[in-house]
Amino acid sequence: MNVRTDARLFLGLIFLPVLTAAQPVTQPTTQPIRFVLHPSALSRPALKYRLLPDSIDLTEGNAATLYLMACSRSLMSAADDPRYKNDLEDFEDRLHGISTEFNRPRARHLLNGFQHALHQVELGARRKHCDWDLPTRTEGFKTLLPYLGELRLLTRLLCLQAKLEIADGKFDEAAHTLQTGFALAQHLNQDAFLLQSLVGIAMGSALAEQVEFWIVTPGSPNLYWPLTDLPAPFMDLRRSVRQGERTNLYYSIPHLKEAAAGKLTPDHLEEILLKLEDLRTLSNDGSAQPSKGSTEAAMSYLAQVVVALPQAKKGLLDLGYAQSALDAMKPSEAVGLWWITSYNEIEQDMTKSMGLPLFQDLALETADTEQLRLKGSSNPFLLMLPVYYRSKLAGARLDRRIGELRSLEVIRAYASQHDGTAPPSLTGIAETPVPIDPVTRSPFPYRMANGVMILETPVPPGGSPKDGRRVEVRLVK
Repeated sequence: MNVRTDARLFLGLIFLPVLTAAQPVTQPTTQPIRFVLHPSALSRPALKYRLLPDSIDLTEGNAATLYLMACSRSLMSAADDPRYKNDLEDFEDRLHGISTEFNRPRARHLLNGFQHALHQVELGARRKHCDWDLPTRTEGFKTLLPYLGELRLLTRLLCLQAKLEIADGKFDEAAHTLQTGFALAQHLNQDAFLLQSLVGIAMGSALAEQVEFWIVTPGSPNLYWPLTDLPAPFMDLRRSVRQGERTNLYYSIPHLKEAAAGKLTPDHLEEILLKLEDLRTLSNDGSAQPSKGSTEAAMSYLAQVVVALPQAKKGLLDLGYAQSALDAMKPSEAVGLWWITSYNEIEQDMTKSMGLPLFQDLALETADTEQLRLKGSSNPFLLMLPVYYRSKLAGARLDRRIGELRSLEVIRAYASQHDGTAPPSLTGIAETPVPIDPVTRSPFPYRMANGVMILETPVPPGGSPKDGRRVEVRLVK
């Protein structure tokens, strides 16, 4: 699969379908997940089963080189073999949930077909740095990311390998496999597009499902402290947003600096609009679709300038530009200046809170955002903006899953010290500080009902049922 970055690929996150007011967190509406837990004392030493490689195991070199080697056609040839392709499809559903009903010899055969590629990923995960060296300065949003599809496939295979090792009771080997997967996911956030970071989040979520399988497996070691040791947030999106998305607009579209200086010529403005059209008409393999004829393109350019000019002049007046200065500007200068000025204002208003916890970010999602959208309604640059709030929500979904897994390990650790009984509350346990929901900044709702422990992850504002979970747990000694 050849993956590239343009506005249409950001998981449908095209400009600003925003909340108009902060909404309360709601309870999940999905079916509850039910499983049995067995007591398990905290591991000794505490980080015996790390979920990221130990720093003493890291070697010099660039991880990206090895990841790209793993994606080479020679190492991924098994993906084209019909026998392996059928196995991949059959095992896909087995990776989700806690079922152990899968053909283990067949799983081992499948993994053996990719052993050389998986070994390169294992080596890459234990390198000291990762530099993808993407040609963004020359390619901008046209930069191809052909390796993401292969790495997603290899992550699914790592999940299968971890699940097989857990089912076989090989927890040391399973921890090593999970380290490889989580390190790969982290490396996708290095010098990356937002899309690449979101793929890393998806990979981390798939690996978290295997951690859940570990936790519900009888006799499994307790992972409370290894889970606590993971980065929080697991994927910090500020770098990919600030150093990726904003700069890529300037790399992708010429003459934006001239626009910001109010010195855009008609030819340059037309070139900008044609470049935007070019970006919007890229096909999924990175090639361009048939473009408009010169006459149609010229008419489109003139129409956009005619529509935008009144709004541009009014907006610039509001910003303090003198009427005499605006009268002296050519239409291309006024429109170009307004588009880049309003883009910068809206982009910065949307990203200013990327460093805040999600619960504080929610308080900023007000009707003011709708006013920003209306202010830039005729601005074609805004088509290149993904919805950053939804991106943060995707990252929070993984962070909450990790918090939920930690809460389950609190239960198992408590039960191991109290004759298999469940804790009346997750708070007040000295050995295992209570996990905090990164959205609500409170402990996850927990209660007992008829001998069943109920742990909930409420759906946040703007989320869907998949953003909330209700786990019902029984303890068995």
